[in-house]
Amino acid sequence: GAGQDGQISLLRAVSGADGALIWQVSGDQLPDGRREFAVDGKTRGKTELSPDVLFGSPVFAVPDLNDDGVGDVVTAAQAPVVGKPRQCAMVFSARDGKLLATLHPGSGQGHLMPSGTQMVPLKSAGADGRPGVAVAGYTADGVAAVTVVIFVFPRLSSR
Repeated sequence: GAGQDGQISLLRAVSGADGALIWQVSGDQLPDGRREFAVDGKTRGKTELSPDVLFGSPVFAVPDLNDDGVGDVVTAAQAPVVGKPRQCAMVFSARDGKLLATLHPGSGQGHLMPSGTQMVPLKSAGADGRPGVAVAGYTADGVAAVTVVIFVFPRLSSR
């Protein structure tokens, strides 16, 4: 956990060679996270926490999407969609933790599961062979409990 009280979610890259911290992004560093609060078990006092994107879903390595020579990572978290936080697939640079893209279903295409989102990386998802990710979700009308949303990763290179 991040933040003063350790209650904020955290995405962190750690070296497999020596355990050194490479980078970290706390859930309150990204815009429009969900408002959260903590409740003291003894006093039942309520403390407002910083808005948090609620990292906590699996994280997957994906091919290098921004041409920096290092594969990147994707996870699910809350992000602003049409003015309010929704579960989205977020792509981060594995080199420095920079948010590269936020992917979400379009209007009327459904919603991603709200927590513990299941994802499967796809080696080739686009017509031109670009990689992507399949994410568990549900339909916009709430009738179907599980659907699969496939995102094709955008070209993120500045070259």
